[in-house]
Amino acid sequence: PDFIIVAQWLETLAPQLATRFLSLSDPAARAEIARILGEARERLAVLRRHSAAPVLLNNFVLPPFPALGILDAQSDDYQGGSVLRLNDGLRECAREFRDVYVVDLMGLSARIGYAQAFDERFWHLGRAPLSRAALSLLAQEYVKFVRALRGRARKCLVLACDNTLWGGVIGEDGMDG
Repeated sequence: PDFIIVAQWLETLAPQLATRFLSLSDPAARAEIARILGEARERLAVLRRHSAAPVLLNNFVLPPFPALGILDAQSDDYQGGSVLRLNDGLRECAREFRDVYVVDLMGLSARIGYAQAFDERFWHLGRAPLSRAALSLLAQEYVKFVRALRGRARKCLVLACDNTLWGGVIGEDGMDG
């Protein structure tokens, strides 16, 4: 393959962290994070043994309705913090392997909002939680990586010193000058 996309969803990989967080003690939550990161390392090691293709690995979205509600951010070991620790671990894990990049699904959902990014109907129908809007934006994120890694991103820096590229100096002479 030219690229490998590892699309992962927290509710599938670790339902305890996603939907049964209150049943976990802090050591159990940390053990679950370690388990997920261990599995990610194993997957990436297998992919690296069999392919040199760049790997795009998404991170996880913060819970929209944290288990502790308004007390979630008041706690030392809150659900959102566990997801943030997991995402930090994924970033570190990606650095351990050549050509593995983290696609920021958490940031994407923050930009458009959880209600716009996810569709519960799709999740219940086919375990495909992303809305059409989110899928479109996620595809654009993937394309950014593909273009950059293929050397197709174009960058241009234009400097216009006095009368060098065009006649007149707008800042000094105004639009009519």
